[in-house]
Amino acid sequence: MSVLLVILFLAVLSLAVVVYRQYKRLRSFGGEAAVKDEAAGHADSDGDPGGDVRVTVLPGDEDGRDDELHDRLLFERVHRLIVDGKLFLDPGFSRETYIKLSLVNKNKVGQLVQRYAGTNLNGYINDMRLEYAVGLLHEKPDMPIKALVVDSGFSSVRTFYRLFTAKYGVTPTQYRDNL
Repeated sequence: MSVLLVILFLAVLSLAVVVYRQYKRLRSFGGEAAVKDEAAGHADSDGDPGGDVRVTVLPGDEDGRDDELHDRLLFERVHRLIVDGKLFLDPGFSRETYIKLSLVNKNKVGQLVQRYAGTNLNGYINDMRLEYAVGLLHEKPDMPIKALVVDSGFSSVRTFYRLFTAKYGVTPTQYRDNL
């Protein structure tokens, strides 16, 4: 009888550990709101279960060493949203925009971008804008530079010139002349 109780106790303990790890993953991936929505059964405003809330549990080790995998997958997911939606072209793209996309706090945003893009958030977004601008220069070599600046998501011609020259070693006009 005591062996049966020990086995039952270990089974309940194992289940509790699995539930705790799922809770921890939900918090790290989707923030506190995702955990509350998960606990509420995904009910939306009209009480319909399975509303607009989507919680994704990412694969990983069972010993807690999967935080880096979760962070990388989260960064890649948000990066894909930014690129596919061309959100970087919005001159108003900010840390708050990234927070809304990733559902993580402002400190975590900085850590994710630094770790996986190797720069801060402004540098990360501006790099995508510069790459887009170079693509436009190749596609539309006659496009005026001011139009290129606006279409690439920059709000300042001066900033665009400074960043472009720092990255490519020539001004946008010189770059276009060398095409």
